[in-house]
Amino acid sequence: MRFHRFFAAIVVCAFLRPLPTLAAIQVEISGLSDDPKRNVEAFLELERYADDEALTEATVRRAYKRAEKNIRDALRPFGYYDPTIKAQLSRTEQGWAAKFEIDPGRPVLLTVLDVRISGEAQTDPVFIELVNQSGLTKSQPIRHDYYDKLKQRLVELAAERGFFEAELTRHELSVDPSLYVAEVHLHLNSGPRYRVGTITVLQDFLRNDVVTRGITIEEGDYFDATRIRETEYALYDMGYFMTVEIIPTPDPRTHEASVEIRLTPTRRHRWTVGGGYSTDTQIYARAGWDKRIANPRGHRMGLNIRLSEIKQDLLYRYTIPHKKPNERLTILTGFIREKRGDTRSNRFEIAPIDTAYWGQWQRDLFGIVQAEVSDIAERTFDDVWLIPGLRALRATWDNPTSPTRGYKLAPAARGSLTELGSKTDYLQLHLRSAAYVPMTPSWRFYLRGEIGATAVDDFSVLPASQRFFAGGDRSVRGYGFNELSPVDEDGNKIGGRNLVFGSVELEFDVRPKWTIDTFFDFGNAVDSFSGPLEYSAGIGMRWRSPLGLIGADIAQSLSEPELGPRLHLSIRPEL
Repeated sequence: MRFHRFFAAIVVCAFLRPLPTLAAIQVEISGLSDDPKRNVEAFLELERYADDEALTEATVRRAYKRAEKNIRDALRPFGYYDPTIKAQLSRTEQGWAAKFEIDPGRPVLLTVLDVRISGEAQTDPVFIELVNQSGLTKSQPIRHDYYDKLKQRLVELAAERGFFEAELTRHELSVDPSLYVAEVHLHLNSGPRYRVGTITVLQDFLRNDVVTRGITIEEGDYFDATRIRETEYALYDMGYFMTVEIIPTPDPRTHEASVEIRLTPTRRHRWTVGGGYSTDTQIYARAGWDKRIANPRGHRMGLNIRLSEIKQDLLYRYTIPHKKPNERLTILTGFIREKRGDTRSNRFEIAPIDTAYWGQWQRDLFGIVQAEVSDIAERTFDDVWLIPGLRALRATWDNPTSPTRGYKLAPAARGSLTELGSKTDYLQLHLRSAAYVPMTPSWRFYLRGEIGATAVDDFSVLPASQRFFAGGDRSVRGYGFNELSPVDEDGNKIGGRNLVFGSVELEFDVRPKWTIDTFFDFGNAVDSFSGPLEYSAGIGMRWRSPLGLIGADIAQSLSEPELGPRLHLSIRPEL
């Protein structure tokens, strides 16, 4: 009996308790397009509940009741003050459907456009362009957002260009909806334009002549915030500073802005550790030490070690800055052991590298003193070479770490002469290139190319390090690392005089940080450019993980299908 009474009480409570109505709202807007429609969607409270499947009927009806006011408020910034709105709310099997048929009506037109600039900015071309490109046009519907943006930008631009006494003497947007007319009055008195006054640098760890290489402003220049930012970026790019603060102080008596630059040093010592795996190198590890401020003259030094199955190196570098930012002389020296095809190279190198800039090109002029022992197909020889050379680099990427647009060109030339003590005369030209070509926001082509050519009197004595090989994760996939090469009479891969490589990849973003790639590769290391090329195709996937790029490719040789598919893995974390 007690059970029946208890059950009855539950049933009664269930009927008395208000139950939430599960609802999803489908909102349909007709009669508008472009910006007005998007603004209405942003203002509508109903749109905010569109994906909420747990709404009460009361909440839906309250939001619907406010919809007309939402729509009118959303259309006024575009000059529509008297729209006609037909609204309908109904239940559906999925929840609710709200339909709005909107006639924006007759627009309020801008009949008076009164924008005046007085003072020294009156003839400033930057201000003139700002006003001309504001979007405000007489006899066109008034745009509140254009007015607000122009008013704000006039004040900002005055401060950026050194008009520190500028003020808006009149700023007014008046609308008469009954007559469908609007007036804009914006008056800016810029006052005088200030110049850069005394520049004071506050730091005690570098010589002043080192710091001034990164300062792009000069005393007496017109004040320009863009130039100030350029100086800030240039100082950061020098790599000496943890923080850069540039503080201008205007003086109304002199119409100058003194500039104080406060610099704090970066950490003098930096240690790096890294490692990873790829089918080319197998497991590899690396470690590095950098002393980023070795002395008050801005010299740097560093030591790097890299260990893998196919290559081991220990390199020390000492860098001396030039007078221009990012230009430098680097002394690079170290030991390198490397396996390439059926060759082995053990060498010690000393290389001064002079880095400068030709416009957008980085130029490296170098001279390598190289003592190398080459083991080529069980034949060992050694020599000391003096190898002068020149290489250049031009890269334009939209994002240096995850590019989707841009290109890179890297030509180089090197060689030696018997008059310099070498065993043979040779000249080698090498060009590498890459480009991202976007097709849509999610689809892009990634193109790579490489070509090398060697003119040599006696190829048999050319060191192993100066020969070309192809194949591997970053070359012709479907083949092993440095597997493609001319062979001797015993079938040993001894490297080639020339190199040809090309790759076409089609990338597709499937998720943020995830891409799927299809590719076609071709190339070979050959003794003559008329030699045969190898071809392959495949599919791959990339993940830009928090630890670095993780990639996997499956490639199949098309020129040698009997080889079967080959898996290429690359895991390159940064620790």
